[in-house]
Amino acid sequence: MDHYLPAADPDGHIDLALNADLARGMAAGRPRLLMEHSTSAVNWQSVNVAKEPGEMRRNSLTHPARGADGIMFFQWRQSRAGAEKRHSAMLPHGGTAARRHGHPGLG
Repeated sequence: MDHYLPAADPDGHIDLALNADLARGMAAGRPRLLMEHSTSAVNWQSVNVAKEPGEMRRNSLTHPARGADGIMFFQWRQSRAGAEKRHSAMLPHGGTAARRHGHPGLG
């Protein structure tokens, strides 16, 4: 499954827990993987709000805490062109020299 939270929703943690539990029920004991979630900005929201300290950790670990076998981010390296050029990534356009390489709340 994929799981992206609306950036400005103060109750996003409720949606996160509900959907992780829903995925567990739908998997019916089979392995499951969180295929996509985002480190920061996404290209489809009109406004992107910076994540609070610890929010990325919570967003990432909720699924394994509720039985997922693993998590992945979309995307590893930020696209240089195309529709998802403005979608955040673990490795930004500036590469490892960029100020925001990775996400400090996850490590």
